[in-house]
Amino acid sequence: MHKKIFHSLIFALLIIIISGFSHKFYVSLVQVEFNQETEALEVTMKIFTDDLEYAISGSQRPYGLGAENEPPEADSILYGYIRKNFSITVNGKLYALNYIGKEVEMDVTWIYTEILGIESISSIEVSNLMLTELFADQVNLVNVKYLGQKKGMLLNRNNSSGIIHLKD
Repeated sequence: MHKKIFHSLIFALLIIIISGFSHKFYVSLVQVEFNQETEALEVTMKIFTDDLEYAISGSQRPYGLGAENEPPEADSILYGYIRKNFSITVNGKLYALNYIGKEVEMDVTWIYTEILGIESISSIEVSNLMLTELFADQVNLVNVKYLGQKKGMLLNRNNSSGIIHLKD
């Protein structure tokens, strides 16, 4: 019985401590993975939905991504926002992202894009300004997977792009 009370008190204390923090974390994750069979870079973005809605709508009220009443222009507005704030350069050549779609899951939106016609990569430069116009402390994590290699970079408002060198 004492063990159960102790665990309940610890849990309650953790809830009080966590709820006392008013600072929200602003972070996104981008996974760039080379698919050798299709000669494509598969780019998956994971972004908090409320932050993304604020960015594309300019308003802090819910935009409706993934909801029944999602505006019909949502995908084109989202893709426009990505094109404006995110880019990939492979081996010194800037490529356009092909928008595949999105999935809204709880409080996170997954965005799927790809770049076709990539045979090999010696260097990849990623520029990611997403959400940095809204949040000064926004952190955009980028992970790159290429032929068994895994490398990453941390981007933010002051350091919005980086280059990763890879080996064939």
